[in-house]
Amino acid sequence: MSERGFSLIETTVAALAGSTILLALATFFSWVTGIVSQEVPAEIALQRQATAVVEEMIRQIRPAASTGLSQGTCHPADPHSIGVSNVCGVFCFYKTADGRLLEDRQPATPPNAACGPAGGTSGTLDLLASSMVPLQANAFTSCFNNFVGGVASTLCPGAASVIVTFQLEESAPTTPGGSIKDWSNSMTFTTTIARRP
Repeated sequence: MSERGFSLIETTVAALAGSTILLALATFFSWVTGIVSQEVPAEIALQRQATAVVEEMIRQIRPAASTGLSQGTCHPADPHSIGVSNVCGVFCFYKTADGRLLEDRQPATPPNAACGPAGGTSGTLDLLASSMVPLQANAFTSCFNNFVGGVASTLCPGAASVIVTFQLEESAPTTPGGSIKDWSNSMTFTTTIARRP
């Protein structure tokens, strides 16, 4: 290098190299921000929907009598289905083969005013339909009044409460219009719901 400084070519090459490095960094940070901005809302949606599912189960199971709970009988295709009979009506929580988590509702006749407006609604309710992202239930199990070889299981709480475990997964295609599922967002939830006699 001479004492007169950098030539125009040297300055241009240095500016071009610097611009390339800055562009690569900006692209990388944009990519990372895009991934985080997609993943976080999906995780929040999983947690919110699980909360809604558990709250609905609590609303129906807590007021049930011990004889008002059954497992695997209200929807025989799902051996873990939870049948509930309470003052508001008869309800059945179950998972379908295609990953939907449903609640069948048959209100009491005549409708019980203490159950509110939802107490008079009959039909099948998709418990995952109101989610911000498409979800499906990958697993659903219930544990209560279980007998193993004719002996009550020590792993299940008995008639006083129900242990419910379910796994929710984001079921949106990885690419718009694609058929490959993005299973990266998956969470398992377990709760014990005690009856109030």
